[in-house]
Amino acid sequence: MKTKQYNESYILGHNSCHSSMIYEVDGKKFKLTYTNGNSYERYSIEMFDGLKLNLIAGMSDLNIKKNGSAYINTDIENEKRSAHVHEEARKYIKMLLS
Repeated sequence: MKTKQYNESYILGHNSCHSSMIYEVDGKKFKLTYTNGNSYERYSIEMFDGLKLNLIAGMSDLNIKKNGSAYINTDIENEKRSAHVHEEARKYIKMLLS
């Protein structure tokens, strides 16, 4: 299975974090997006079909429990969580395409 990672961005706001990447597996392009903030956390996997992005999975599909804590995570915690969720998404995509 041939994979490429095109772009990764990581933006920290005052109370939030946004991380996204473009990931290609066997010629199919996926956009992985992670966003969290005070008491919310979202993740989406979208596949590009040549015309538009189509949502194919979310955080619950990856069997990852959302963090609904009212506490604001540190930058290091946000980076670790983002990396963990992106890694689980890569595994999910590979499983989906196999």
